[in-house]
Amino acid sequence: MIKRLKDYILSIMKKAALFLIYLTTAITLITAIPNLALSENLDEELEKVQEEIQEVQEEYDDVSGDLSKIKSRMIDIKNSIDNLSSKSNITQTQIITLTNQITSLSSQISNFEALLERFRKVLEDRQIQRNATLRAFYKRTHRSSLEILFSTIGFLDITQKSAYYKSYVNETVNTIKKINGEMVDYNNQKKEVETAKKDLEKEQARFLAIKADLEIKKAKAQSELGDLGAEASALEDQITNLTNELSGLTSKQQDILRAKFGASEERLTVGDFEESKQSLPDPGFSPAYAFFTRGYPHRVGMNQYGAKGRAKDGQSWEEILSAYYPNTKLTGECDDEEIDVQGYGSMSLEEYLYGLGEMPSSWPMNALKAQAVAARSYALTYKERGQAICTTQSCQVYLGYSKGGSWETAVNETCGMYLENNGSPITAWYASTAGGYTRSSADVWGGHRPWAQRLKDASCDDWESCSFDGPKYGNSPWFHKAWGKGTKSGPWMTKEQAQDIFNAYLLVEKDSGYTSDLSPADQGGIGENEIIEKLEDEGITQVGQIEKIEVYDDGEGYTTKVVLYSENYDGKEFDGYEFRSIFNLRAPGTIVIWTSFFDILRE
Repeated sequence: MIKRLKDYILSIMKKAALFLIYLTTAITLITAIPNLALSENLDEELEKVQEEIQEVQEEYDDVSGDLSKIKSRMIDIKNSIDNLSSKSNITQTQIITLTNQITSLSSQISNFEALLERFRKVLEDRQIQRNATLRAFYKRTHRSSLEILFSTIGFLDITQKSAYYKSYVNETVNTIKKINGEMVDYNNQKKEVETAKKDLEKEQARFLAIKADLEIKKAKAQSELGDLGAEASALEDQITNLTNELSGLTSKQQDILRAKFGASEERLTVGDFEESKQSLPDPGFSPAYAFFTRGYPHRVGMNQYGAKGRAKDGQSWEEILSAYYPNTKLTGECDDEEIDVQGYGSMSLEEYLYGLGEMPSSWPMNALKAQAVAARSYALTYKERGQAICTTQSCQVYLGYSKGGSWETAVNETCGMYLENNGSPITAWYASTAGGYTRSSADVWGGHRPWAQRLKDASCDDWESCSFDGPKYGNSPWFHKAWGKGTKSGPWMTKEQAQDIFNAYLLVEKDSGYTSDLSPADQGGIGENEIIEKLEDEGITQVGQIEKIEVYDDGEGYTTKVVLYSENYDGKEFDGYEFRSIFNLRAPGTIVIWTSFFDILRE
């Protein structure tokens, strides 16, 4: 009995030992592998997680690259602004370039902010995924040992699942780490973008301050430039204007034009000389064409022959000045002002005025007084700038001696008086003849001046018959004149020469590159037949025999279009400004159209 009991106990102990061995093994596996109960779709879950991680990573990489570019451009802009702030002069191109850079970068930052917002929403989903992964991982790592034991069949199966699950744990941990890292990166990126945005706003404010200061300097510079614009000779003004209007002028062509205009530059100021009315020679052929200019040379400010005509019409010198220089105040006292005159040193302003040769002493006293005040105002602008005034037509013609007579009387009776605007003396430009219409300073030199505006300089609506510088009043010889000479026939042109001008226009209209070929044919340019051949090559019909030419103006002193009726064109319109430019480049000899107000005479 006892023996059987011992055998039974021994049997139980063996079974218990065997159970303990199984139990120990299971516990060991549980310790090494927290959870062996994998879901059947674990492969799919891991694959999906990997795809989403890759998607987020690619987007993140794009964001990082964009931010790197923004930082780089921010540095460029800061350096540009630093560079501008150290300069006294800034070009408009620099302003436009930097403005565009700031606008572009601001747009990039806005786009970047939008991208980060999308990234934030992606991260919200990733946070949900991370939290779910954590919860699932927590649950699976806290299942009972018996559940794990009974769910395990055989050591081989346990080993396989052990290896597989170890991979799962690693992937899960990595997923959580990646999402956490992306969240940190996002927050860092966001902070950097906010910093970049604040830096850009700061730099933009600094740039705007520099730009505002520049505008003040620019306005002052433009004022001086506008004031000095009239000081360039009329000849150089013409070359500059033609160069601006026509692309591709060669230096040789500019020299030819300079010589052409110089030959036509018979008088730039009225001075003490009055040219008689022009009488054209008989051309000796028919049809003959002459191109007449109205006014001379720049037509800004006081019209000197117009002042003469107004004085003859009974206007006082104050009324004359008021007409030509609006928005000004007559002021000043007779004192001992000094002015620096080139080649003569410092002298009394009134003494300087005695020697000016800008208007004949024989003209009416009211015209002379108006001229004296205008000349004094003009000279004072040099004194204010601390500059010596030149003695040529580029400034005011100084003879070097006192003229005496009526001119000296006009200076004395207006002693110290000048025109001011906003507390400063004005640059009182004047020209010999306006041709019935004055031009504004903005029209000629690009700088607006409230005292240099367009004016219909006539006593009635029919400006041609009652212009103050026209035949009825001032009777300027330059009111309506054909300038230059082609041959012994003077300014007359043959029909072939006239046709050539229009053909040249058609060629340049097709391709501005032909400009360099269009010097006068008698001065190295291509011939009339070559022009026609090039037109044919371009598939353009030449003008053919001219039947009629009409000229139209805008009612403010500008020839706006030339209309051609010819063998091959019925009412073809040519732009007035461009026609004048082509004409001056191509016309034979020294024939030129001086101003933007012109017409044509056919004999």
